[in-house]
Amino acid sequence: MTPQPRKADQSSLKALWSGGTAWNWRRAWREWLSQAAESGIPSLSQFARRLSKYCRGISRVRWSM
Repeated sequence: MTPQPRKADQSSLKALWSGGTAWNWRRAWREWLSQAAESGIPSLSQFARRLSKYCRGISRVRWSM
């Protein structure tokens, strides 16, 4: 039997696209990456690794200069 993603995993990923400050987004991103890596679901871990390459492009927040 293959483990299925929990609703909590799905909602935490969706939360990354909600509003917030750049620092909150970065914290939530790192939390999600660690949860995905520790989930024991190979496809979720692989997805997280691939998605992490695009971190700068998918963050909707602007970093102040």
